[in-house]
Amino acid sequence: MLLIMAGLVIFLRRWGLATRDVLGYSLPRREFVGQLSIGFAAGFVLMVPLVLALFGLGIRMSETDFRPIVLATLVGQGVVTGLAVGFIEETCFRGAMYGAIRRESGAVLAIVLPTVLYAAAHFLGGSLRIPSDEVTFLSGPRVVADMFASFQQPLGLLDSFLALSALGVLLSVIRLRTGAIAGAIGLHAGAVCVIVVLRSSSHVNADSHWAWLVGSYDGVIGWMGLAWICLVTALTFLFLHPPQRN
Repeated sequence: MLLIMAGLVIFLRRWGLATRDVLGYSLPRREFVGQLSIGFAAGFVLMVPLVLALFGLGIRMSETDFRPIVLATLVGQGVVTGLAVGFIEETCFRGAMYGAIRRESGAVLAIVLPTVLYAAAHFLGGSLRIPSDEVTFLSGPRVVADMFASFQQPLGLLDSFLALSALGVLLSVIRLRTGAIAGAIGLHAGAVCVIVVLRSSSHVNADSHWAWLVGSYDGVIGWMGLAWICLVTALTFLFLHPPQRN
């Protein structure tokens, strides 16, 4: 992700697009922090119904030896992780990519193209380390190939891919309506925070009849997450209007 951002910086500078407006950082600091805070709370609220449904349907089960002190630690880790992920990914996808594509090709492509890349990037994986005695001329291509191993069975990723795409559209709509990425960073961070705590404090119940509603990617987002995020995206598009500026 950092390499992508570095490449984007070079590209944006060469094309005269490395501005605060294009990147989504044009708001005054106080307003930016305010939107980020509201977005974080919204991300938390977005995840609550999904979490309740996961436990209510028996899809996820709490850890029996879970203690309050552990929960407090996980929440702290979730906040830090959420903010780091939110700033890096939103600056890249809903910041640089969205801003540059919208200026050149319009809002529709600015929403669609970064969203597809954003969703697909979550399934890149594989080992980046090879024992020194096994390094050969083909080690580089091997590492690259391993990164795309998950795409060998695309149907197994479909539910999570679509759910992540729906989230990408939601974050893009927030950027479109507010004119900045502060709200998108906050919502992304809040959602990641909840997922970090949820995955660390519970596990997927494979015996549940409703286990198919969550994807294999993280045991949280899947078909149920897709339906919920699509509903929230539609409501956001209808009721979140651009601010009136003097």
